[in-house]
Amino acid sequence: MSSTNIPLELSAWHEDVGGFLLGGYELKQPPSDSAPVICLFHGNGFCALPYWPFLKPLAEKYHLCLFNLEGHGSSETRKGGLESWNATARSMAAAFQRRKRHWGDRPVIALGHSVGGVMLMLMAQELMRGDKPWPYQKTLLLDPVIQPPGMILSIRLLKSLGLMGQTPLAKRAKARKSEWGNQQEAVSYLRYRGIYKAWDDQAFDWFLKEGLRHEAGQLKLNCSPQTEAAIFSGFPKGLWPMLNKMPGESSGIIYCKKGLPFIAKAMKKLKKDNPSIEQKSIDGGHCFMLEQPQSSAKMVADWLETAVL
Repeated sequence: MSSTNIPLELSAWHEDVGGFLLGGYELKQPPSDSAPVICLFHGNGFCALPYWPFLKPLAEKYHLCLFNLEGHGSSETRKGGLESWNATARSMAAAFQRRKRHWGDRPVIALGHSVGGVMLMLMAQELMRGDKPWPYQKTLLLDPVIQPPGMILSIRLLKSLGLMGQTPLAKRAKARKSEWGNQQEAVSYLRYRGIYKAWDDQAFDWFLKEGLRHEAGQLKLNCSPQTEAAIFSGFPKGLWPMLNKMPGESSGIIYCKKGLPFIAKAMKKLKKDNPSIEQKSIDGGHCFMLEQPQSSAKMVADWLETAVL
């Protein structure tokens, strides 16, 4: 992606994590030498830059580092394709550690939306090996796709039977239209369809710039239907033990009342298991920070002001 197609305030980065590159963006000029670092991890099928309208107001006080998940945006997919959620988390943890060397002793705030919220937890599992402490000074999950334990067991069974690729989400992802003759065709198809229809105009414009690429005279989705379907066909190993280890005084979850039903069910269980984690339910949709970036930024900023650092 050309540097002319990213916000002027950001610079692109890439890290080799064992034969393929993971990428993202970072503020060129932090607001101060001691500013805490917000690390953003996005949802399945998306990419980092659509979150820029939401993150930009936070750049007045915080340094920002945006991560693209494997196979999304500026990040490559390993040879042979996406393996599993946990394999991706290991690679993301390696990229995170390498970026962290640039930040010195600055506090790190982990912000994860949807699958990105689960990825933060699986990354923590990797980063805590050898009895290391919780790796983030603050952790905020935004409508994370946390599945109740019983649902994870069911998914594991379907996976063992080779049936996960037949689930509605995976089948829908595989069948997703992923290429167009030009940008006008792509916009006409995507803008007011499905999950994108309520997005803020700027967020959608950044998706067009980072979420699509030119190839052989066509515009194609950077996140292929196969990659998106592979995520929908997978499940996280070790998620609930990590949720129960989250330090409540510096962790929070914002979830949507009208979102995916299993998330609300998981929140009830987590409230019993780890009651110190602050939970906030809102009326917005699953992509509320992409739909209402300004008000979402204020909500997150208010939480960051009150959570222990």
